Formats: sequence, C-alpha cells, structure tokens
Amino acid sequence: MGNRLRGAVVLAVPIVFSCTAVSAEDVTLTARNGDLAVSGTLRSYDGAVYRVDTAYGLLALDAAGVTCDGPGCPDLTSFVPVLRIVGPAGSGAGLVAALVEEFATASGLQAGIEWTEPGAGFQAVLGQPGRPPALRLRFRAVLPDRALAALDAAEADFAVVIGDPGRRPARLIGRDPLLPAVAPGNRVDRISLRDLRAAAAGAIDNWQALGGPDMPLAIHALDPADPVQVAVDAVLGAPYGPTVRRHPDAAAMSAAVAADPWALAVLPASALGGAVPLLLADSCGHLIRPDRFAVKAEDYPLAADVHLVWSARRPPPFAAAFREHLATPAAQSAVAITGLADLAPEARPAVDQGGRLLNAIRAAGPEVGLAALQQLAAAMTGAERLSLTIRFSGGARQFDAASRSHIADLALLLEAGLLDGREVVFAGFSDGDGDAAANLALSRARAEAVRDAVQEASPLLRPGRVRMTVEAHGEALPIACDDTPVGRRINRRVEVWLRPLRSEAAED
Repeated sequence: MGNRLRGAVVLAVPIVFSCTAVSAEDVTLTARNGDLAVSGTLRSYDGAVYRVDTAYGLLALDAAGVTCDGPGCPDLTSFVPVLRIVGPAGSGAGLVAALVEEFATASGLQAGIEWTEPGAGFQAVLGQPGRPPALRLRFRAVLPDRALAALDAAEADFAVVIGDPGRRPARLIGRDPLLPAVAPGNRVDRISLRDLRAAAAGAIDNWQALGGPDMPLAIHALDPADPVQVAVDAVLGAPYGPTVRRHPDAAAMSAAVAADPWALAVLPASALGGAVPLLLADSCGHLIRPDRFAVKAEDYPLAADVHLVWSARRPPPFAAAFREHLATPAAQSAVAITGLADLAPEARPAVDQGGRLLNAIRAAGPEVGLAALQQLAAAMTGAERLSLTIRFSGGARQFDAASRSHIADLALLLEAGLLDGREVVFAGFSDGDGDAAANLALSRARAEAVRDAVQEASPLLRPGRVRMTVEAHGEALPIACDDTPVGRRINRRVEVWLRPLRSEAAED
C-alpha cells in the first residue's frame, strides 16, 4: 500500500448552488393560501428555505409555500447563491481561500478572489467566463469566541474553529503541529512534556535544569485568547507563570524567540520562522517526533486541530456539497499546501514506527509479561497501521470531533472498495493507570465501540468484502509515558490495522 493509501477516494458530488445571504431587513412571508403570515428580519435565503428572525425565534420556512414582501426580500430573477464562512484571520483565511479555489476547480469553475482585508477577509466569485456567476463566497475574520456565535445566529453557514468544537457537527480539516522552539545556537535539543509544562508554569526558570547553561529561561507565548495558545494550554494543562512574554501573533513570537538566546516557546510549525524546534522526549525514554504520520495519528501530542463547523439546521444543497468535498484527496492536497498536516489516510507497517515494540519492552512491568508482548508482536507482524486513530478521554468511550471525522473517513474507504480483501482490525490499547485486567477489558470495549460505529457509518458496504475484527492489548504498547495527562491520553486509543484477508478454511 505504501506511504499513501492506493486508489484514493474520489467522491462524485452533485453541485447544486442554492445558498445566499441577504441584508438584515424586514420581510413578511405569507402562505400562498393566505391563512398565515409571519413577519421578521430575513437572515438568509438559500433558494429553498427562508430563515427569519421573528418574535417566536429563528424560523425556517419552505420558500415553495410562501410569498415574500418587504425590503429584505431577495430578487429571485437575479438570484446568485452566497456562502458565508467565518474564522480566524491569517492562517484561517488562507486555508479557506485554498479550499475555495480547489472546490471551484473540482466543480469545473474558475474562482476570482478579492481580498477586502489583507489576510483577513475576502470575497470570491465562482463561475465560467462569459456567464453569470454561479456562486459568491464571503469569508469574514472574527475573534475565536465569535465564530460559533455567528453560526448560531444564522449569520454564517460555516465556521473555521481551531481546537475542540464540542459536540457540534464538524469535520476535521487538518492539524498544525506545535513545536517547542528555541533560538539558533541553543545547546538543548530536546525537552520532555513534564519539563515543558513546568517551564511554562514558571517552576523551571533556568536552562541548567534542562541540560543547558546556568542562564535564566524566558518563556514566550501568544495571547491567552488566541486559538493556538488555547490548544497549547489544553495540552500542557497548567497556567503560564507571571513572567511569560505575550505576543499578538505567531509570526511576532517566532521573531522574538529567534532573537532571544534564552527563549522557549511553543510555535505552530507553519510559523516556525527562524526559531529552532526541539524534540519531545519523556521520562520513559520515548522520543516523539512530529513526522507527518505521527501528527495525523495524534501520536505526536502537540497540535492545533482545525475544524469546519456547521449548525444542526438543514443544510442547503451547495453547503452540503462543499463540506463533502473536504473529504476528497484534492481538498486534502489543498490543506497540505497551506502548511498544515492534511488528514488523507496513510498506511505504514505496524512495527515500523519509532521502535514501538522496543518501547513496549522497555515499559513492560509485572502486569505485562512476556506472553502479552509475544502476542502483540505476532499480531503486528505483517500488518499495516492506518493513520486513522481513535482516542478517548479518561474512562469514557465517547468519540471527540477528530475521532468522529476519522470514523467517517474509514467508512468512505470501506464503501469505496479500497479495503476490499483485507481484514480490518480494531486494536484497542489503554494507559497503564490502574489494574491491568480492567485496562485490558476497557481496551476491548473501546475497540468494539469503534467497530460498531464504523459499521453503522458504512451501510453501503456489502458483506464479504472485508472482515472486521477486534483485538485488545491493554497497556502493552505505550506510545508515551503515563506520568502526564497528555501521555495517558495518547496511550488510550484504538488503532486500525490492515491484514490480508484469509479464508475460513485457511484459518481452520
């Protein structure tokens, strides 16, 4: 299969343009039989549904059943759909612009993008030369706490959100690796998550504690409300100390770190600039490298997830087509061009990932004996691991937004036939906190939950094309040390392995 999945999924998405925004003005919608009339402020019209802010709240009314009167009514004779997206300026705006251009190409259209604010807001017209526009798109930069509010108020069709969108409908678009970084010439080349957390909190204030010279350590960070900083804070799990030096954006922080020989910061890989990244290590001897596969699989713990979020309202056909297009290889290539790690599924030999079995042997204790390690080695031999990894918080079995996207992507691979003739193994693992037998049972229950969710998400999969099985290995294959909350979260996971499908007779 190689580094990238052979025969990438291509979705045939019907493009139906039917979504527009209108100015917030008064309208009256009257049923065609005259029995009912509703007045309010028109929030949007998508060619099929009026959404009106009324005294009863936000109402969605079928356009086929009403007539519209008032200054806010759209001109149906010159109707051009408009898609409204909000999100962070800078990288968020650049990401959306790249996705819009790729979507236009896939739809047989050309995209003309005009930036209304450099790096912050733009308008795009999609169409064919010499013909009326097929679609208009508007991106508006908003503060992180306003993006979801704009979605709830029907002021936007989509919101780009960095970090966890909660239980809202969302699709993971990409990941921006976050790298501990120092100035060029700093002799320290690695740092553990525990020490990084202590340094950020001010408990470590001298480079000597990190293997460097006897010099004061200067911690740099972004504004606390910056979504990237929120992602960093969530991983470190501790507040920054009082001497932290804050910066308005990642570019400014990168320049400050590169110029300060005793600086330490966590920077997005897309904005590393002249700073030098450090490797992540931990007290168990694991070295966690931010290579592409590790970032996709969330084995590398420091990353800012970028989601496209939409409301639970019925989506107009065009909006549905746009979000479905994000699963295509072409859209993921556009994500990669922006500097983010894309989410296109990859497969690698299960044993060929930074000495995973060696780490398992090093971490083995009295509760993980030789028999368990031999069973694990036999299961991994000849298997490939997909980058689609499902993780859990604490003792829960709930999937986060990223995991829900991974389940949907795996269902697409299955229904498209790209895994035909394979055994799809859901291999459950746990952290090492608590009783080994209980952890083994929990890892099996989680693997079964993922298998059931994938089966439910792939109703078009014909029986016999693949075989789905479950394995439980408990705490036998740690990726990180269990001495931090981040390490324990990395270890709580269900990996997806692929093996050649053997016949029942061969197995007997």
